[in-house]
Amino acid sequence: SAVDTDPDMWKKRLAGTHLERLERLREIRAADGKPAIDETPLNEWLYWDTLGERDPGFDITVTNQLIASVEYNGADIHTALRGGLLLGTTSYARHGALGAQFWWSVFPFLSADVQIAAMRGGEHYAAEEAALLAGTLAAHELGHLLFRYGHPFNVHACIMSPTPMLRFREAVRLLDAAACRAANDPAMAAGVIDLRRPEGVQ
Repeated sequence: SAVDTDPDMWKKRLAGTHLERLERLREIRAADGKPAIDETPLNEWLYWDTLGERDPGFDITVTNQLIASVEYNGADIHTALRGGLLLGTTSYARHGALGAQFWWSVFPFLSADVQIAAMRGGEHYAAEEAALLAGTLAAHELGHLLFRYGHPFNVHACIMSPTPMLRFREAVRLLDAAACRAANDPAMAAGVIDLRRPEGVQ
């Protein structure tokens, strides 16, 4: 139908899904019983994306903070479908040894919240498995940081393909270095993403 092929309609649906699921994420409680999303900027992607401007003293930051927000631009489809929930981001770093830094949230791996578990396909993890999955999939951000790889969407054999929803076990099970190389996706060329400071930013 005309509606199904109308890009503006799909944009509205995606934005609606993002906002609706983010509202549900606002119900989640942190380990201290307080809202995981509150009036502070600590759950906002923009706060974490600019970490490199504040010189945290690290190239890699691991947090147990739930990070889920909505911005005016820059939201990827796979992130919007999760209600703005992110696992990590690699971005420019003013003082970083590699000119970039990344942060990684373990909240989606550790949380027992029903909404997070639903995005994991109903999966629940013991602490050891959560650590293994989180550590394995953090290599995605290392690929951005060290090699400036992009996202080979739907080439699930590649660590650089974003995890659908939060299906962590499936994502790790599908990793296959040989199959990733054979796919020869342009996003897997070193240097394909630019993490230099945007022009005009002081």
